[in-house]
Amino acid sequence: MDGEEFYTSPDTLLGALQHGLGRGAARAMRDPEAASSAVLACLRRDHRWWWTVDERAVYLARLVRDLKIPIARVLAVLDGVPPEDDENGAGLTLEVLEVLGRTGNREAVEGVRRHIIEGPHWAEALETVASTWDAALWDDLYPHLRGRLATADLGRVLWIGAPWTRWAERDERIAAVIEAAPDGRSRSTPEPTREPDLAQARRWVEAPGHPRYWASAHVLAREGEERDVPALLAAVDRVHTRAEGLDRCYRGLIEGLARIGGGEAARIVPRLRRLWFTPHTYERAAVLRALMLFAPAGEPPRHLLEGLGDCEADVRELAATHVGLTDRTRRHLAYLREDPMETPEVRAAAARRLD
Repeated sequence: MDGEEFYTSPDTLLGALQHGLGRGAARAMRDPEAASSAVLACLRRDHRWWWTVDERAVYLARLVRDLKIPIARVLAVLDGVPPEDDENGAGLTLEVLEVLGRTGNREAVEGVRRHIIEGPHWAEALETVASTWDAALWDDLYPHLRGRLATADLGRVLWIGAPWTRWAERDERIAAVIEAAPDGRSRSTPEPTREPDLAQARRWVEAPGHPRYWASAHVLAREGEERDVPALLAAVDRVHTRAEGLDRCYRGLIEGLARIGGGEAARIVPRLRRLWFTPHTYERAAVLRALMLFAPAGEPPRHLLEGLGDCEADVRELAATHVGLTDRTRRHLAYLREDPMETPEVRAAAARRLD
C-alpha cells in the first residue's frame, strides 16, 4: 500500500485527524463543513497504526458531537461497510457510537440496536456495547436475534461475557457453547524467552543484525546507565518512521532515555519532535514526558497545549496536569472537566488545575 495514499500530511486538516492530533480537533472547529467530511472519512477507514491499543473513539465522538454531524451519517458509514471489513471501518465507527450512546445520545443507541437486529456487523456491534451500556439498552434484543442465532456459528461469534452469559439462561445452545469453551487454565503456554542480562545486552546491541538486538536495546532502556545512552540513541534511529507508519515500537526506548537523562540523552529531542506525529498514538505520551523532561528550565514544550486535545487519554492527562494556565487553557480544562465522554482520570486532573 502506498503510504502517501494512506496518511495525509499532519499539516492538513484530514492528516491531523488521521493522526489524532490536538491541532486536528482545534482546526476542525474553525472549518466545520470540511471537518465533517474529514471525520466521516476517518470513520470509513481506520487510520490507527495498531487498532487494539491506539485510541480514537473519544476523539472522533467529540468531533461528531461538537460539529453537530448528524448521527444518521455516522450510522450510514456503519451500514455501508462490507461484511469483510479489511479497513476496520465498522469497528471504529461502533466504538464512536458506543461513546455517543453511553453518554446519552438516544439516536446512537437506537441506531446500534437496529444494526444488531438487521445489520451485517451485528455480532461486533453487540460485543462493543454489551460490556459498557446498561443491560436495559440491549437485553431485550435477544428475541429479535433468535433467527440469527439459529443459523450463526456460535463458536465464532460468541465470547465469554455479556450478553452471552446472561442469555445462556434462556438458550440451551448458547449455554452449551459457553460450557464447552476452554477456560484457559488447561492451555499449554510457551516457555518465556530468556532475556539477555545487562552484560550480554551491551555486547549484542553493538551488532544491529544480531537476532537479540531489539531485546538487548530494551534491556538497556530498563537497566542501563549513562554509558548506554549512545546505544539507545542508535536504536531509536533504527526505528524507521515511514509514511505509512512505524516498523517497530519505540516507547520503551524513549522511556529509558528519559530515565537516564542528562545532556547526551537530550540529543533525542529533535527526533521526539518528529515522533510527535506518529500514527501509533499509544506511544505519544512517552514522547511528551521526554519532551517535558528535556525542556530547558522555564520553557515547557509547546506540545502540552496541543496535548489537551489529543486522541490519547494519557496525553490529555499529562497535558491537563502540566500545561501553563492562561485564559485559553483554563477554558480547555473546563471543557475536559465537564465532558461526560472524558475519562475520570483526565476530568480529575483538569479539576485539580482549576481548583
